[in-house]
Amino acid sequence: MNTSRELDKKAKLYLLEAMRSHLEGYDFTTESIAVMSSKEIVDKTRCIFAAEYSWHIERYGVARALVEWLQGLALPIDFYYDDIIDLAKSWGSLTENATEKQKDKVSDNYWPFMANKLNQLFNGYRVPQEVAS
Repeated sequence: MNTSRELDKKAKLYLLEAMRSHLEGYDFTTESIAVMSSKEIVDKTRCIFAAEYSWHIERYGVARALVEWLQGLALPIDFYYDDIIDLAKSWGSLTENATEKQKDKVSDNYWPFMANKLNQLFNGYRVPQEVAS
């Protein structure tokens, strides 16, 4: 099983790659998405989130607004049950022979977990410098 810090990094790299992919649909005149730093990717995504969900943020707070934003598939991340379970297994946070109860717990906590990691990125907490390929 991976340590908490390893899981944190894997989740953040996964989200950074999703943010990079999401930003490819936008027209930025300053520079190519491919050469942007992790911090620049996070900053641009945070601005998009804030613009799209300002009312939700004011009413429910950032954490809940991020969960709803992600559940609305704002970023191209896994959302099917089996894909979430496979992702958790690939990150080492779930064993290959996990019980249905363990799988359900991972699935139930997926959106809040991803929202928390995204919020950490938005706040500059342990932002990985490299992006997973």
